[in-house]
Amino acid sequence: MENTSAKNPETSSVPLECVPPLSLERFCEQTGLSPVTVWRFQKLGWLKTHLLSNRRYILATDLVNFNRRLAAGEFAGKTGNPKRQKP
Repeated sequence: MENTSAKNPETSSVPLECVPPLSLERFCEQTGLSPVTVWRFQKLGWLKTHLLSNRRYILATDLVNFNRRLAAGEFAGKTGNPKRQKP
């Protein structure tokens, strides 16, 4: 039988500190987000990542916090379109 505690840290009985970090590449694969979008989320402070051995990782606690804020609609809003400059 497969242990699913590491796959879904939100519903597991294992403490979040014991769940291994998720690589940024793996996060992009699982969510379907592009690396550029994830980079923008990092830059805006919406997604906290950690640099370990020159690679970016997301800790389980940060992932739970990101998912909570996403479900609450904190990131929803209108995107600004730049106005075209007339010559």
